[in-house]
Amino acid sequence: MENKLREYAKLLIEVGLNVQKGQTVVIRCPVECAFFARLCASAAYDVDCREVVMRWTDDYMNRERFLRADDSVFDVFPVWQAEMLNGYADEGAAFLNISACDPEALRGVDPDRLTRASRSETAIQPYVNAVMSNGCPWCVASVPIPSWAKKVFPDLPEQEAMDKLWDAIFTSVRETVASKKNLYVIPSPYLSLFFDGCVEKARDISLGCTYNNWGLHGTGLAPAADMMAAVEQMVYGGEISAQALVAAMDADFVDHEALRSRLKTACPKMGNDDDRADRHAVWLLDTFADSVKGLTNERGGCVRAGTGSAMYYIFHANELGATADGREAGVPLPANYAPSLNVKLSGPVSLIKSFTKPDLNRVINGGPLTIEFSDSVFTQAESITKVAQLVRLFVLRGGH
Repeated sequence: MENKLREYAKLLIEVGLNVQKGQTVVIRCPVECAFFARLCASAAYDVDCREVVMRWTDDYMNRERFLRADDSVFDVFPVWQAEMLNGYADEGAAFLNISACDPEALRGVDPDRLTRASRSETAIQPYVNAVMSNGCPWCVASVPIPSWAKKVFPDLPEQEAMDKLWDAIFTSVRETVASKKNLYVIPSPYLSLFFDGCVEKARDISLGCTYNNWGLHGTGLAPAADMMAAVEQMVYGGEISAQALVAAMDADFVDHEALRSRLKTACPKMGNDDDRADRHAVWLLDTFADSVKGLTNERGGCVRAGTGSAMYYIFHANELGATADGREAGVPLPANYAPSLNVKLSGPVSLIKSFTKPDLNRVINGGPLTIEFSDSVFTQAESITKVAQLVRLFVLRGGH
């Protein structure tokens, strides 16, 4: 496990951030993940960074602050923190945010305090602007923490629960890959003409070629992130019990319309540049990529994770009951890499910001970002230029 985490840290520093010689690296990390932050710091020094600056967070102290601090502190962002973040962003530092939190950390906290604290972050707008415009390298990564592992495996000792959670994540995907053997691929003589080696070897591409990679679809990323965000807010935020939420989903929200409406409209959604939902998507795709890392198929090709869906966004939805994001049973999932259906979005720029927070270089098995515009958008040159600028923004932020 330590070797896997060391490789993960190296990947974040060298690929996710692409840290350069002499560059400052700022790492934000919960105290529970100090061991992983140290691996990241060592990886940064291995590539000759200038300095690693640690920003430690603590769920316990954060909760105590929201519950017991003087009410006035939630309207003001600390000056020293603003100067630090804005200053490092101005010098072009690289920012790594290790995202992990106790699922119950904010249970019972006054929502008004949370909202006001969020609004006070306008003091770090220069830092936010630099990150969101790719003016400085940034990356968000997630790792399990004991409080989460204990929720999943409550009867196990803490460390054993952590190890088991990692293993469960890796094993589930690897078993899926291992079960797919001797697949029949429909021959394609015409397509074979365009690939090196097929004609020379008189071999159809369906039987293998220079590259023989396989990919796994990643259907329904945005709904999955939305579900996790909804559970975090509604259940761990103390608004409803887990049992009540499950009962409502089992009933397909019949006689629970008010709850369904709140899940759909009052909880964070991926596509609005809201880290409360987006950080779950980052973790999901990172974990997906980690799960297939190093796997090969029977033809010697690698196995790649992706965000594509093909037609499975319909097939999977038909088999899926009601979900915690307010979706009813049978309602289709979004196609490919796209927001959940029928959610209110802030606009295409926020959508692109959300969907470029994950490291898409690690999930390259298809899956285009899907945004639909009215055909009227393409009737004027100015509108076409704006669409082109959106595409450029997506690419500059790491999309492909």
